[in-house]
Amino acid sequence: MKKIYAYMMTILALASCQVTNPYSKVVDANDLMIYNHGELGRCVTCPAELLDVLIGFEEYLNKSDEDKMYDQKYYGRITDYGSDTYGISAQISGLNCTVDTGGKSIWEEGAEWEFSVISYYGHYNDSQLYINHDIYFDKGGVLKMENPADSVWTFHADNVESRVKMIRTDSTRVWKVEGHCRVNGENGLSSVSATGAEGMSVRKVWVDLGTTYPRQEISYSGSFSTDLFKGDEKIDFCTMTFRPGFAASCTTSR
Repeated sequence: MKKIYAYMMTILALASCQVTNPYSKVVDANDLMIYNHGELGRCVTCPAELLDVLIGFEEYLNKSDEDKMYDQKYYGRITDYGSDTYGISAQISGLNCTVDTGGKSIWEEGAEWEFSVISYYGHYNDSQLYINHDIYFDKGGVLKMENPADSVWTFHADNVESRVKMIRTDSTRVWKVEGHCRVNGENGLSSVSATGAEGMSVRKVWVDLGTTYPRQEISYSGSFSTDLFKGDEKIDFCTMTFRPGFAASCTTSR
């Protein structure tokens, strides 16, 4: 099983340990925060990042052969398999997948772009809370254009359902994401995660690391929560709230 999913299974299993048992590894607040952040990546970050990459990818496909050669982001990093199917290299944005466009534009109402296994390594800038995750969607999924006028798509994959709206700010794309996801563990253990009622905003920011080249990372605004269950009983929870330029706040059951 892939690393992030295996970590989720570990947290779900540990969540039922008794705090009073000194011989048991017990989930603490940091464990819950990391787990919640992993689900944030699946439910919010990856859908927004996939759309960001694929919109740029379609713009690249529509360029002339000569102009493609000058595209430093996409040139040499797209594989054309034929039949409207393309491989997307992780060198573009840390996201690797194969996509079938069905011969339709990503902006065409009702268009469904099917993607195969996604692997995504994200560099997160979570308001001074830095965690990296490897995210996998083993079974792939579908990205569907729901409303071209409002720039709204839906993302469905591996117990994740998200609604993603693009908001342009100058030359930077800002994404408004509303979503929820679920993980089913063993022995009746499970987790349910979701954005807050108003969704979350996601955008790229440049971070000066004091080196020759700054690094592009991801900034959030809004809240995201995970509840862990043993059967129908909620046994743990974690809520993280983000504000650009401020430290992320975290409330847990531990």
